[in-house]
Amino acid sequence: MAPNGICSETEYKLIPLVDIDISDLNVRRREITADLDELVASMKTYGLLQPISVVPKGDRFGIIIGQRRYLAAKHLGWHDIPALVLPKSLDATKAIILSFSENIQRRDLSARDKAEACSSLMNILGSVKGVARSLGISQQTVRKWLGYAGVPDTIKAFVRPKGLTVPQAIRIASTISDEETAVAVATRLADEPAKENRERVLDSASQLPGRSANAIFRRAKEQKVVRQIQFVLAESSARAMNDASQDKETPPNDLAKAATITWLEENRYLR
Repeated sequence: MAPNGICSETEYKLIPLVDIDISDLNVRRREITADLDELVASMKTYGLLQPISVVPKGDRFGIIIGQRRYLAAKHLGWHDIPALVLPKSLDATKAIILSFSENIQRRDLSARDKAEACSSLMNILGSVKGVARSLGISQQTVRKWLGYAGVPDTIKAFVRPKGLTVPQAIRIASTISDEETAVAVATRLADEPAKENRERVLDSASQLPGRSANAIFRRAKEQKVVRQIQFVLAESSARAMNDASQDKETPPNDLAKAATITWLEENRYLR
């Protein structure tokens, strides 16, 4: 049976590498060759421990799962590779879910790959809840990966001049699971002029999952110590930051802080 029970009608066979293409439905688009040397060395020593998964495309095959294994096999000069051939009737939604689930369990996808996969499923399934259920992850996680596209309209309404910034709206939506509480926090934050006070509230929301808006604001008042960190960017990175700031209409400092907090959360340093 294929992962997640999505497809059970599969055929196992050896397929020539020249007959295989990377399917557009494969969610991994970036960082494909990262650590590929390690995979090549492993496959050279131990062989292929798990077959790739493909779907028929006329007289060819498209990879749904195992893109990096396929590339490693080409690097090793293999002529063919063991594969599970999934039904030709596999629809786009199931293919994306299958590819996403496999990749997220192996080597973590890039943020943009996650966002694009979730966005594709959002267009098909129509809701954050539907995407979360199909992937077996929380709605907050989906909102985090979707970025601003995953922010409810009730919170987007507070993103305006002198109101919430886009990164602040994203943090509220991805941190606070209860929409009523999220709206209550957004309402009060939109009227808070002091940037440092807003940041303390957002930090407190991360520290108090499931708690009320009043509890979050009480914790924020207790957070009196703010540490400032400065760092130097290379010229190319500084230009990229400036471009992002203009595209997102958000100050560079806010973008840098949002990116840092996201990295700390994803790597489980911030709990």
